[in-house]
Amino acid sequence: MDKLVAVFAKLPGVDERSAKFLVDALSKNNLPGFDYLEFKQALGTLEAMNMDENTAIQSAYATASTMGLTKAKLLETANYYKKILASEQGKFAQALQQQTKIQIAGKQKEITNTQTVIEQKKAQIDRLHLEIAKHEEYIGKAQEQIEGSKHKIFSAKENFEKTYTVFDAELTDDINKITTILP
Repeated sequence: MDKLVAVFAKLPGVDERSAKFLVDALSKNNLPGFDYLEFKQALGTLEAMNMDENTAIQSAYATASTMGLTKAKLLETANYYKKILASEQGKFAQALQQQTKIQIAGKQKEITNTQTVIEQKKAQIDRLHLEIAKHEEYIGKAQEQIEGSKHKIFSAKENFEKTYTVFDAELTDDINKITTILP
């Protein structure tokens, strides 16, 4: 499905990692026979030859129709793949939430607990200052880890959402074009 990655990866605003993830999901759920995904690949090949979009759509459909593809099946399978993408978005959101909980909330709880330990230690005699300093150093490192984790998680979320929006818009646009262009 490298051709499929190439077809979707050329769309503006697509994150390569997210594109590969979504194309992998589409590939794993690829229906047997010639359907929207194969049509999209054929369309990409024709567009790579600098064929105008309407002609490319009609040409790809003409070829596909010899293999039994109908406009109805093309639209039905495009909508099926939209549902696959939406399902993947849901799974991604759950995984993102779990990672946020693990990497941020867990660390935040560790910081809170460590701050409590620090307050208890400050009440002790002066010989405990070294131990307090070590705990304070730990907090600084944990906060740096949180900031790094936040950036990584939210960057992945932003890249995924942007790529999902582009994929969804592309599928919607293709459905509209198929609906209006094909007989």
